[in-house]
Amino acid sequence: MQPIIDLKSGTLRRVEALARLTLANGAVVPPDRFVPQLSGNDLDELFRIGLNEALGWVAAWEQDGLALDVSVNLAPSTLVHPRCTRWVAKALRRHGLAANRLSLELLETQELDAAASRSVLEELTGLGVGLALDDLGSGHSSLKRLAQLPFDTIKIDRGLLAGVETKPVETLSLIATLSQMGRDMGAAVVLEGIENAGLAEAASVLGASLGQGYYFARPMPAADVPSWAAGFGLRPDRADRLHTELGALAFHWQFTRWGSPHPFAVDVCPLTEFIADRGIAGSASKLWHDLQHGLDGGHDQASLPLLDWLVDLSLGQMGQRGGLRAGA
Repeated sequence: MQPIIDLKSGTLRRVEALARLTLANGAVVPPDRFVPQLSGNDLDELFRIGLNEALGWVAAWEQDGLALDVSVNLAPSTLVHPRCTRWVAKALRRHGLAANRLSLELLETQELDAAASRSVLEELTGLGVGLALDDLGSGHSSLKRLAQLPFDTIKIDRGLLAGVETKPVETLSLIATLSQMGRDMGAAVVLEGIENAGLAEAASVLGASLGQGYYFARPMPAADVPSWAAGFGLRPDRADRLHTELGALAFHWQFTRWGSPHPFAVDVCPLTEFIADRGIAGSASKLWHDLQHGLDGGHDQASLPLLDWLVDLSLGQMGQRGGLRAGA
C-alpha cells in the first residue's frame, strides 16, 4: 500500500494497493517487470485477488478505528470482461463496504476500446465506485480517454517531474496545465512521484489536490499502514506561507505566465515573507518583488528578473550550480 495525501490539509486521504510478485527465493519483483508477461486471464485473476485483499484490509482497518479509502489498478482487458462489474459488487458486499470507498485506476498497459469500455465504466459509476485515469501525460492515449470516459480522478505521470532539476519552469508549466485540465473536467488531480518538500508545495500551489510519492511514504505492507498513519503529520504551522524555493517559484510563475502583477498587497504577499526569511530583504530581489505589485506597469520589467532569481534559488536547493536562466 502507498499513501495518497491531501496537499492542502496534509492529511492521509487514501491508499493505493500495489501488486508485488514474491519469488521462491524471496526476491520481490515489481509490476512493471511481471505484469507485461501476464495473459488476459492472469490479469483478471490478479485483479480479483488484489481487489479482495485490498478491501479486506480496508474493512480490518476500519474495525481498528482507521477509516481509509483504497485505489486498485484495473487493466483495460479486465475492465471489458463481462463479469467485471459483478466481481466488484460482490467484493464490496463481501467486506461490507460502500462503493465510494473504492477507486479503480485504469492502467495504460493496453489499448482501450472506448465504446466497449464506456458501458462498463457507467455500470461501475452506477455502483458508486470512483474511476481514475492513471499516468496522464505519459505519452499514451490519455487525453483522448480523459475526454471520452467518465473519470472523477486523474493521476499525473511521475515521468513529467524528471526535468525539474534542470528545467523547473517547463516542469511547473506541465504540472499546471494538466492540473487545470483535470479541474476543468471536474476531476480530482493526483501528482505522482513527489520526492521532496519543494515538489509537494509547488504541486499544491499549482492546483494539484492530492500527492503520492516517496516524500510522503514508500509502498509498505498493508499491516504497517495503521502505525504509519498514526505517526504521520504533514500540515505546516502556517499554510499561508511559502516554505520552499520551488514552491516560491511556482507561486510567482503563475503570474508571470499571464503577465499579471501579484494580486495582493505587498505586505501580505507570501513572497514578501519568503524573501525576508532568507535575510535578503535589501537585495535586488526585494525591489523586483515590490515592482511586481505595482499597478503602473512596473511588473512588466520586474517579473522575468524575479523569475530568474527564483529559478537560480530552486536549482541551488536541488544541488545544481550556475546561473541557468528560466527556459534555458
